[in-house]
Amino acid sequence: MKIFRICVLVLLSLNLSFALGENLQSIEADFEQFIVSEEGIPAHYEGKIYGKAPNKVKWDYTNPLKKEIYMKDNAVLIYEPSLEQVSRSHLKEKTDFISIIKSAKKQPDGTYHTKIEGTQYVLFVDKNDTPEQIEFVDSMGSKTILKLTKVRLNPKIQDKIFEFSIPNGVEVVDIKTR
Repeated sequence: MKIFRICVLVLLSLNLSFALGENLQSIEADFEQFIVSEEGIPAHYEGKIYGKAPNKVKWDYTNPLKKEIYMKDNAVLIYEPSLEQVSRSHLKEKTDFISIIKSAKKQPDGTYHTKIEGTQYVLFVDKNDTPEQIEFVDSMGSKTILKLTKVRLNPKIQDKIFEFSIPNGVEVVDIKTR
């Protein structure tokens, strides 16, 4: 459940990075995700992310374990092949892509800041305003740093990359959100 919350928050923060380009319709990037829990326990993940306006995201985790997260509108599917499990959930509200984009404000130091549902996000960009890093502390006190590399803005991404069919024989767990 904790990784689900982190992924939702990262999804929101990634959408915020789109505020750096009014005409941005899609993004593809490699990522490294560093998380330090409130207790000081570190975690490190790697993979690739695909995003397409208004609300389609696929996280393809490759390290330390294979995992796929599909987010479309307010539906979330998390496939963990090593557990032979799919978790299904729904976000409380559909993410309003445009509002999130417009909420990030450029600061004098060149970073972008915004606050969504009590969480403050800081976005770092390169000299071409391409997102490089996103930092935030979630409601459970975990600090997340998401580093983006090989960022491609507005690549043509086929909608089928965001589609997922539940494999036969895997356990399906429905997660209720509060």
